[in-house]
Amino acid sequence: MAYRGGTHPMFLKDSVMTLSTRKLGSQGLEVSAIGLGCMGMSQSYGPADEAESIATLHRSIELGCTFLDTAEVYLHQRGTPRSCT
Repeated sequence: MAYRGGTHPMFLKDSVMTLSTRKLGSQGLEVSAIGLGCMGMSQSYGPADEAESIATLHRSIELGCTFLDTAEVYLHQRGTPRSCT
């Protein structure tokens, strides 16, 4: 099955999942095609579990995720979560 968006954002390389990248803006910055939304690490889905949040960040980076959505609005609820600093 063809992927409509061009290159599929995930592919296997040497039996390891890898994330493809996309250029962001015009200054040469590249980020992973799939990002990690960090809202649940500080608000909205009940109490945050800092250890679990940090483990999730580490694993996503291991898998090649370089686009972490840590919007400033998430920080206004309870102050800056340690996992996003």
